Amino acid sequence: VSTPEKLPQDYTPDVVVLTTPPESRLNILENIKVKKAVLVEKPLGTSLELSKKFEKICKDKNLMVQVNYFRRFDSTNLLLIEKKLEKKLGKLQVGFCVYGNGLRNNAIHMIDLTRMFFGNIKSIRAIAQSNFGTNSLKNDKNIIFNLEFSGGSIITFKPINFEFYRDVYLDLWGTKGRVEIYQEGLFVRYSPLKSHRAIENKKEISIDNSTIEKTESGKSYFNVYDNLYISL
Repeated sequence: VSTPEKLPQDYTPDVVVLTTPPESRLNILENIKVKKAVLVEKPLGTSLELSKKFEKICKDKNLMVQVNYFRRFDSTNLLLIEKKLEKKLGKLQVGFCVYGNGLRNNAIHMIDLTRMFFGNIKSIRAIAQSNFGTNSLKNDKNIIFNLEFSGGSIITFKPINFEFYRDVYLDLWGTKGRVEIYQEGLFVRYSPLKSHRAIENKKEISIDNSTIEKTESGKSYFNVYDNLYISL
C-alpha cells in the first residue's frame, strides 16, 4: 500500500523499518501497529526534544529500537577496536574527519564511529559554518567543529561539498603510526613508524610503506538486520 493508513486493520508486523525523513516518523510511529521492534534511520528527530519523544513512544509501546549506524556493524571496525587500533595507532595525538551532506545526516555516522574508538566526548566546539550545496535533511547544517575526548585528544571535522564528489574520511595520527579510513569506509590504510630519512635518532610516519585493507563495510547493512534479529 502507498500509506500506513491503507494497511489492513488486522495487519500487525513484528518489525517496522522507518526510512522516511525525520519530520514524518513520529506520526507514523504513533499510528502504526507493530509488535516487537523498529529499525529506524538517523537522526531520530530534528531536535533533542523530538528525539526524546520518539524514544518515549517506543518505550510506551514496549518496542526494541535499532538505529541504522551501520558502521557499528562493520566487522572490520570491531576488529580494529578489539585487536588492531592500539597496535597500529597507539595513543591518538590528533585526528581529522571529512564529511558532507549535513551534520545530522552524515557527520553523525563518524561522530558515532569515533566514540566507538575513543570513548566519551568531553567537549564540543563549533568553529564555523560552511554555506554550500544542498543537504538531504531539512534545516541541516555543514559545521566545522572539534570533538575533544576524555583522554584529551581532539578530532577536527570539516565538511566538503558533495556536489563535486563524495567521500567520508577519518585520518588518525597516533604515537605508533597513522590509521586512515576512507572511500566512505571501504578501505583502511595503516602507515607505520620508520627511522627518519633526514634526521638521526628520529622517527617518521612512513606513508610510502603503508598497507591497505578492504573492509567489510559493504556487508554491514546485512549485519544491522542480523543484530536486531538476534536481539529479538
